[in-house]
Amino acid sequence: MMEKDIVITVEDQTKMRAYYAHPDDGKKHPAIIVVHEIWGLDSSIRAIAKRYAEKGYVVLSPDLYHRDAQVLNPKNIEKAMMKFFSVPPEKRNDPETMKNFMDSADPDEKAVVQKIFMARESLEMSMVNDLVSCKLYLDKDPNVKPGAIGATGFCLGGGLVFQLATKTDIRATVVFYGANPKPIDAVSKIKGAVMGLYAGEDLGVNRGLSELVGQFVKLKKGFTMKIYPGAVHAFFNHERPTYNKAVADDAWKMATGFFTEHLGE
Repeated sequence: MMEKDIVITVEDQTKMRAYYAHPDDGKKHPAIIVVHEIWGLDSSIRAIAKRYAEKGYVVLSPDLYHRDAQVLNPKNIEKAMMKFFSVPPEKRNDPETMKNFMDSADPDEKAVVQKIFMARESLEMSMVNDLVSCKLYLDKDPNVKPGAIGATGFCLGGGLVFQLATKTDIRATVVFYGANPKPIDAVSKIKGAVMGLYAGEDLGVNRGLSELVGQFVKLKKGFTMKIYPGAVHAFFNHERPTYNKAVADDAWKMATGFFTEHLGE
């Protein structure tokens, strides 16, 4: 297997770092874009990407925080998120509460909250555009079987690959506990196969599942879904206390089987 960090020029001409790996056998293989959680392109995501490469895929895992790398790093994000989530959910839309929160935050915490939470829509839009650039990069990659490109993402990345599937012709998408496409009727634009893997105790994400399934039913589109009772959000991340090995092992079998079915080997 060959692995390295590469740089991709994305739509707005900025330079984006990405982890890239593929079987070193001189043959063409299906490809998978692996998209990180809110923590960024960390060791857990690199490990997942490497697992796919070891199974015979060309893998591209981008650093979607490349425009704000000084601020949006795992240490700053974790510190800011711990502080942000100390605010009760019902208070997060209260201007006075959030003013007090921002007044008490240090400069890095303020920057993270501003970029990830308060400017989330614009951030996600730029990230999806970056993922479209990843797809275009793989379209031209001589190591990739033409048309055999999939995507998978986790948490933030799960929602982003769902959005990506509405923007370009991804053949197979596996969403790990990610948000629905926005707007929900964008599901009509999905051309490839989609699988969603969810935690039973993930109320925030699961709140939208009824609407999601209803949209697929309304459009008579296929959608494979599995909910793991008792599991919590981020059950696949082996570096976090939320990790559930039994559930993660089953989800890995589900995801790899789905990609084999739709992308080939």
